[in-house]
Amino acid sequence: MIAGDIRGLMDTLEVKKACICGYSTGGSVALAAMLAYPGLFHGGILISAMSEVSDLMLRSRFWAAIYTSGLHAKRVLTAAITWGNASSPENFKKLYSAALRGDIRNHKQYYKSGLTYSCTQRLKEIPLPTLLLYGKKDSGFHKYAKMLHRQLPNSTLHFIPKAKHQLPTKWAGPTNRLIRQWIEAQPFATTGRRILRDLQETHVPIPVFEPGTIQEEPNQQA
Repeated sequence: MIAGDIRGLMDTLEVKKACICGYSTGGSVALAAMLAYPGLFHGGILISAMSEVSDLMLRSRFWAAIYTSGLHAKRVLTAAITWGNASSPENFKKLYSAALRGDIRNHKQYYKSGLTYSCTQRLKEIPLPTLLLYGKKDSGFHKYAKMLHRQLPNSTLHFIPKAKHQLPTKWAGPTNRLIRQWIEAQPFATTGRRILRDLQETHVPIPVFEPGTIQEEPNQQA
């Protein structure tokens, strides 16, 4: 369902092709999208991701989230997940406030689907270039990192030193650098650079990305 929503969003925005990125359970969504709509994507970026939930520890976490959402304990579930991903008290407040807008019924459905979803046997059907990023200290997910790297035909695997699971928020600096380096090394990036150069030559205003908003080093207090 979410993969279909991604396709619908791209159609509405008239985005013909893009890279798709998924974090943690969102990695399963990215894999599902690449399997369902391979022509829509240049490649995929999977961060702390998995193609199935098969170890006891992770399965127990999913069951806990399903049980909590079944009790309609939205604030408890939201606070627990947000606290684990927040890199600062201010960041926690923003993430918590945004997450509370979600419907607890969707939370339950999402975790139930994530618990049973598996595309491991179909990974060889994804020829698209794929970047795999994991924390060196996220030992529970190393199994999934090796599984994806072994099964995906065109994958690159990086373990970020001293990092745990929450790469997008707590180790954003090294995570973003590896993503940029990987994209710039891909064949499709050549076309993008040519388009950017043509726009500059015609003096068309180009939106500016402000790297100063990115946390360049891991949060040592996390």
